Amino acid sequence: MGHKFTGLKIKEEDSKAILDWTLENPKFIASLPHQPDKMHAGYVKAIFDLDNKDVKNCLENNVWKFVGKKDFSKSTDTKYFKSSHEVEPASRPFPYINLSNINRDIMNHYGIPEDCKIANMGWILSYADESYLCTWHIDNSRDMNAYHTRFNVLLSKPKGGEPILQGREGYTAIGVDKYKPAYGKKFVIPVVENGVWVCVGEKYKHSTVKMEGKKPRILLSFGYIVEKELAKELQLKSIEEWK
Repeated sequence: MGHKFTGLKIKEEDSKAILDWTLENPKFIASLPHQPDKMHAGYVKAIFDLDNKDVKNCLENNVWKFVGKKDFSKSTDTKYFKSSHEVEPASRPFPYINLSNINRDIMNHYGIPEDCKIANMGWILSYADESYLCTWHIDNSRDMNAYHTRFNVLLSKPKGGEPILQGREGYTAIGVDKYKPAYGKKFVIPVVENGVWVCVGEKYKHSTVKMEGKKPRILLSFGYIVEKELAKELQLKSIEEWK
């Protein structure tokens, strides 16, 4: 049975600009520090804090003077560190105007307040191959009144790789029974390329379906600190948009 998506699809020209830049730069992607941790297994590379002025300066001017590995041992560390790690220059500057367009459309669609704080790790571009799997986890809470909320979109979707979220009573893994976890009721979001979904990772357990094939999973993720009641509303809105 098909699913009628009623949510936000980002504009083709914006997604294509960033996808093309990513695919044009395999050496750049490969030279980024490997980013696995206990919650993300397999091959995955990422640029964190795309919103950060120093990272933006590096990407716009294609000069990487200080980028090193991200230190996952420090939960509040979100920036890149000076190190001897060399990053292969990209073929051309990163298309920030398209990234800003996507962020604007997401903020408008979900009614994110203009003064909403950007979350830990900021805006992320990640590249993963068929070995990647996001293992079941729930993010740590750092704010009593708000949730770290991510607005995600796949620019390239392989077979598998769909996000799985913990749903309300009555939500199940729709149409993908073999991917139901052994515990609890979960909701596999049947995402398509350029369709946006919400993940309130401090409130709901989340994971991904195992990937298959050689097509990469290329993800844009915009993180914001959203007031708790609004975050819960947006999570349920996103689930309804993909039902």
